[in-house]
Amino acid sequence: MATRSAAVVHVINFLIYAHYIFALNFPVPLMAVIKKSLDLTSGQTSMLSSYGLTGEVVGHFVNGWLADRFGPRRSLIAGYTVLFISILVYANSFDFTSISISSAFMSFSGSVIWPAFTIVIGYWFATDHKEMDRGILVLSCSSRVSATASVLTYAVLSYALEWRVIATIAAVIAIFGALWCLLLVWDSPNELVIPGPPLSWDKAVSTMKFLFNSKGFIECIFITSCATCIRFLDPLYGPFFTDISLLDEREVAFMTLLPPLGFIFGLLILGPIFNSLESFESKRIFVVISQIFCVMFLITLAFISKYYSKEDYTVIIGGILIFFLTSSISIQYYLIPTMFEIQFGVDDKQIGVMGSYISGFSFIFAMIVYYIMGIIVDSSIGWLGVWFLLAFIQALSCFVLWDFFNVLFSKETKERVVVENSNTSVEYQSEQERLLGGKVSKRVD
Repeated sequence: MATRSAAVVHVINFLIYAHYIFALNFPVPLMAVIKKSLDLTSGQTSMLSSYGLTGEVVGHFVNGWLADRFGPRRSLIAGYTVLFISILVYANSFDFTSISISSAFMSFSGSVIWPAFTIVIGYWFATDHKEMDRGILVLSCSSRVSATASVLTYAVLSYALEWRVIATIAAVIAIFGALWCLLLVWDSPNELVIPGPPLSWDKAVSTMKFLFNSKGFIECIFITSCATCIRFLDPLYGPFFTDISLLDEREVAFMTLLPPLGFIFGLLILGPIFNSLESFESKRIFVVISQIFCVMFLITLAFISKYYSKEDYTVIIGGILIFFLTSSISIQYYLIPTMFEIQFGVDDKQIGVMGSYISGFSFIFAMIVYYIMGIIVDSSIGWLGVWFLLAFIQALSCFVLWDFFNVLFSKETKERVVVENSNTSVEYQSEQERLLGGKVSKRVD
């Protein structure tokens, strides 16, 4: 079988995943426009995010098994096809119910695509932790770079085209993603040698029971859930800025550039710093501090939304806070759960399953939070309550993160101890051979 260099695998992953995010992301800069077109409230836009995540929830408990069983190439093609059809339905939706259903199917495609790419990284770089870390970083950067490009593109197009036409363009991009998967994605050597686990309900249940007996798995779900609540806030930033500032629906579209730019900053600046730290204690302190800053940014957003609404400088301060908010959560959302999935899932060839379960339960958590946020924002409490709710959730994550690092690096620590013991044994044996003139007595059992 022909082989590929690590650089080629990274480039292909980056480009193909970028197609997915570019197509999926069209509602983010246009949500304020869509809200006005369909006469939605700010609470309904939050609930739209909640209902949309139901597709991720349902899909993640099925598609991880499918990706492990049938391989990432077929799963990716299927995911892009679902995305193409659901975007076309979204473009032709005229009420809250139909747009919620199509949003759910759009997010369902994500439950297919992300586990498939995680499997690609895990199989190609199963024995190379350095390339594995690089692969996770490349895929995460692809997500946020393409999100930035898509927001800018769709925001500019909104001045010339109706949002339904822009959605149709996004659907065309999705079908091109399926084409690139067909042409460029290869099966990895490990994938061809090791057959996938059988797809069965009993196997799914037994795996779930096994995982939920793992403290690390439960902690990883909670950490990812808290980060997910921030990661998928993008569609709400438009309504937030229209409520607290003097900007109109098209002007606030450009404000939605800040979250993906914040994630890019976090991945390119904070990510390498995190990976360069030698001890897991240093990594733990680094991540917990970033989480504390996340809480502080949310509390500050709560106060400016309550006491400084409609001021000239509100947009500037709010934009800066959102930029650093997303930066502070980038490692927790992208790097930590994927490291856990690959390190603890590759041995049993269940990377997709583990990743899907973590994401699935995380989206259930976020779906409930967004629903509560929708109720709060339409009440007298408003955005003040929304940001304080998120701050409380992120504060809880600080405590769980501190303990979780003992689990995350336990496997790596054990492997290092084995290697060190092995090296010590070899050095000892070499010394004995030198003292005995190259002759070592052997015991015959």
